[in-house]
Amino acid sequence: MSSLQTSFITAAVCVLAAVIVHYVLRPGMIKNIPSRPMLPILGHAHELIRHMYYHETVSDYFVDSFVKPLGPLSQFMKSAYEPVLIVADKRLNDQILNSKDWDRGALMQGIFGGVTPKGMLAIKTDSMLRLHRRALAPSMSPAFISISADVFAIHMARLMSLWKVKLQLASECKFGAGEQIADVFWDAEGDLHMLTTDAISQIVFGESFDQLPREIQLFSESPSGTFLKLEDLNRKPGSKGQSEIAGYMDVIFHSLSSGIAPGLKHAIQRLKPSYQRAFGGFRRWLTGRVDESRKKIKNGGEIAEITCVIDVILAKEAKAGVGSVLPEDELWDELGTFMVAGEETTSTTMCWILKFLSENPHVQSRLHEEMTRSLPSSDERNPNYDDIVGNGVCDYLEAVVYESLRHGETVRAVGRQSIRETTVTGPDGQEHLIPAGVNAMCLLNTSCAVYSDDPKLGWRSDKNDIHRFNPDRWLRPDGTFDKDAGPMLSFAAGPRACFGLKMALVFLRLFTAQLVMAFALAPLSSQHSTEDSRAVLTRRPTKNWVGVRTWSNELKNGGFDEGCDVKRTV
Repeated sequence: MSSLQTSFITAAVCVLAAVIVHYVLRPGMIKNIPSRPMLPILGHAHELIRHMYYHETVSDYFVDSFVKPLGPLSQFMKSAYEPVLIVADKRLNDQILNSKDWDRGALMQGIFGGVTPKGMLAIKTDSMLRLHRRALAPSMSPAFISISADVFAIHMARLMSLWKVKLQLASECKFGAGEQIADVFWDAEGDLHMLTTDAISQIVFGESFDQLPREIQLFSESPSGTFLKLEDLNRKPGSKGQSEIAGYMDVIFHSLSSGIAPGLKHAIQRLKPSYQRAFGGFRRWLTGRVDESRKKIKNGGEIAEITCVIDVILAKEAKAGVGSVLPEDELWDELGTFMVAGEETTSTTMCWILKFLSENPHVQSRLHEEMTRSLPSSDERNPNYDDIVGNGVCDYLEAVVYESLRHGETVRAVGRQSIRETTVTGPDGQEHLIPAGVNAMCLLNTSCAVYSDDPKLGWRSDKNDIHRFNPDRWLRPDGTFDKDAGPMLSFAAGPRACFGLKMALVFLRLFTAQLVMAFALAPLSSQHSTEDSRAVLTRRPTKNWVGVRTWSNELKNGGFDEGCDVKRTV
C-alpha cells in the first residue's frame, strides 16, 4: 500500500470517527417530551426529506406530523441523537424568545452565512451584534423612518401608475379572438418585487434600481387598440425593465434556501459562474456607493444630507474615523442583510395583503372609506409617516395589516438554540431540562394560537374562526386598534426580534393605504385563489393574482359583485 493510500485511509477514518463522536456526544431524545417513532440513526430526517420532495413548505410537516397529534410541545429527531423542539405554545415561545439561555439557531446561520456571514441575521448575540445594532440604530429612528416612508410612497405611487397603464391598455385592446373582457387578472408578484427592490435599494444604498419607471415606459409605448397577448401584462423578475444590479441581487436571493442543510445548498450555488459574476458585480457596485457616500459626507460636514442607510453609518464614521463604526466587510454584510431581509419579508406580506383584500371586498370597501376620510387624496400628495403613525385615525388600517401578518404567516417559525443547560416549562406546567446545543422551532401566530391554551387569547375560543381573515379581531368594542388582542410574533420577540420591524410596519401601512385609495380589487374566483403556499425564506402564496378596477366605476355600479365570473386570466 502506497503512502498516499495510507494517508487517504487515515484521513477517512479520522473523519468518520469525528462524525461518530459528534453525534454520540449529542444529547439524544429529551425525556418526557413526546415524539414519534423513528428510524435508528436517521431519526425523522427521511420523513422531512420526503415531504420537501413533494411539497414547497417545511413548517406544514411539523404542524401535521408533530403539533396536531402530539400537542404544543414535541420533539423532531434530526438524527437519532439530535432533538429539535417543536413549540406551538404562546407562553413557551415567549419564554424561549426572551431568554438569554437561547440564541439564534444554526438554521439562520446556515441560510445567511454564505452571503452575509457578518450580518445581524447570521451572527450570535455577542459584542459584534451590539456593535452592529449601535451602528444601525439611527436607521430605525422616527426621523429616518419618516424619510424612508416618503421614498417608499413615491415608489408605491409608481406601481399604481404602472397598474393604471396596464388597466388602460387592457381596456383599449382586444384579446384572443378579439373579444373585450371586463376584468383582466395578472400575476402581481413580479410587480411587487420591482416595487420593493426599487424602494429599498434607494433607502439602503441611496440609488434606486428604477425598474418601475422602465416598465411604465415599456407599457406606455405599446400601441393601443391592437391585439395584445395576455401574458404581456404578466412580467416576472428578469423582464426587460430589470436593471443590471437588480439582476445581480436576484441571483444572490435565489441562492438562499431553508430546509435541510441550507449552508451546503448555498455552497454549491457559489460554485456557479453566474453566482460568482453576480456577487462580484454587486460588491463592486456597493463599493462605489460607499465611496460616493464618504465623499458626500466629507464635503458636506455637519450639514451633509442623510438620505440612506449608508449615509447613516458613514456619518457616524466621519466623527470617529474610518473602520471605527463597522469594519468594511461587516459594513457590506449589514447593507446586504438590510436589502435581502427587507425585500423578501415586505414583498411576501404584500402578496398576502393583495390576496386577502381581493377575497374580502367588504374589507377593502370599509378600508377605502377610512383612508379617503383620513388621508390626503393622491392628487394632493402621497401619504407620509405622520399621516399613518400615531394619529389614531387609521385603526382599521392597522387591523388589516396585523391580520394579514397573522393570517398569512409570512414568517411561520423562527429557530433558537440553547447556549447552556436550561429548563423550559411545558403547557402542562411540567419543567423539562434542556441540554446545551438543542435547537427549537418556535411556531408563530395562527399555528401558535390554534394549539396554545393561553387564556389571554380571547378571540381564539372558536378555533374555526382563527383560520378566517377577520381584521375586526384586532379592534376593541369602541373601534380602536388593540395590538395586544392576540399573539403577534411575525417579527419574533426578545433580544433577537426583527431589527427593522418599525420600518416594515410603516411600509405595509403605506402599501395598503395607497392601494385601496387608488383601486378596487376585483374579487378572485376559485381559479385564482388558493390556500396553498410555498416557502423559500418566507411563506408566500402560490398564486398572486390581481385585477384592478377604478373606484368611480365600482361605486357607480353599486359596489362589488362578489359572485362575478372572471373571464380571462394571465
